[in-house]
Amino acid sequence: MTVWYFYLLINLIGTYTSYLAVVAVPGQTKHFLFNLGVFFAARNLGSTLAYFAASRLINRFSERRCLISGNVVSGLAMLSVMLVLHNIALVALLMLCVGFGDNLLSAALNSHTSKSIPREKLLHFNHNLQIITYLTMIIGATIGGSIIQYNGLKPALFFDGATYLVCAGIAVFLGSGAASSGDSPAGKSFSLWAADLRPQIRMLLGLEVCCALIVGTFNLVEIPYYLHNLGLKYSQIGLYFSVTIFGLLAAKLLSAKHKLENIKLRRFMLVHLVYAAAFLGLSFSSSLVVSGLMLAVFIGTLSLSSSISTYFFQTWSTQAERPRLLSMKVSLNKSVVILITILSGYFSDRYDILTVMRVAFIGFVLIMAGIFYRTFSGEEAYEQPA
Repeated sequence: MTVWYFYLLINLIGTYTSYLAVVAVPGQTKHFLFNLGVFFAARNLGSTLAYFAASRLINRFSERRCLISGNVVSGLAMLSVMLVLHNIALVALLMLCVGFGDNLLSAALNSHTSKSIPREKLLHFNHNLQIITYLTMIIGATIGGSIIQYNGLKPALFFDGATYLVCAGIAVFLGSGAASSGDSPAGKSFSLWAADLRPQIRMLLGLEVCCALIVGTFNLVEIPYYLHNLGLKYSQIGLYFSVTIFGLLAAKLLSAKHKLENIKLRRFMLVHLVYAAAFLGLSFSSSLVVSGLMLAVFIGTLSLSSSISTYFFQTWSTQAERPRLLSMKVSLNKSVVILITILSGYFSDRYDILTVMRVAFIGFVLIMAGIFYRTFSGEEAYEQPA
């Protein structure tokens, strides 16, 4: 498991180093936020397209081979971005390739861990994964911001591309993860397979849409919010984001104190409402202190909900359907993010990012209300699996 954590650390530091660089690429264009939305949408479109291949590749080959392939595709695409920085269309196309590789390696990682890690340790692993993700956001943003401010965009992009290739090398030494055999839902048409999903899984997919609505908006407005609303410089963003450590520690203590693998669905939905409320609070604050507090609550509860959601997907599905289901989870999330980033970019250019954040929260509440009604009312109220 230590090798997995090391692999994730290297991969994510590179990803979040280039995150600021990708944001800065369209910075000199007239429609900055819209072009930024196109970049993020292209990356997420690549992730969605990977859904159609990921489950079949994982079932036919091994998770390790898919991990290696995904890292190589994303790494070469990110290195190629350095050569076409001034061509928005080509950058968007390469972002699509990066997204394809990202979803392939993400699906392979989730499939492998759900089989190789005991069920009683899955939630612990998922939560540690979330903590690693956000800690590396701090490290990556600090490295990336400093590189961009003092050396420009290309070194940050090179750093990310190189880390993908390093991770491909690390993946060679990970457990092979034998290819699946026997009957698999991948052989079933998508419509028939989706119709057979249990109500609990459909409810989780609905919550994934809610999460994507908030996360997609946050991904687009996050850096402009720091730069323009809070007045931070690129090199200061990573340091400011470090306040999220407190939210992550609080979530970790909560996870350790309570057996969250047995959390009731109502409380799980409440966790979603908490991070959405913190997101709304960010839109009303221009104070570094208050925004830092809201950011810590937002990231802490978001990481908690994500780790619980992944655990439910892993344990409420059979081994045969798990690769396709986990890939579907990621792809549904990315599909919603595609729409949200483009719309958020367009309306942020037309109005302002704070208004877009508030509208996103209203949409979240309306969708969540529909899920809650369908889940807990009437004769078809869902039962939580044992």
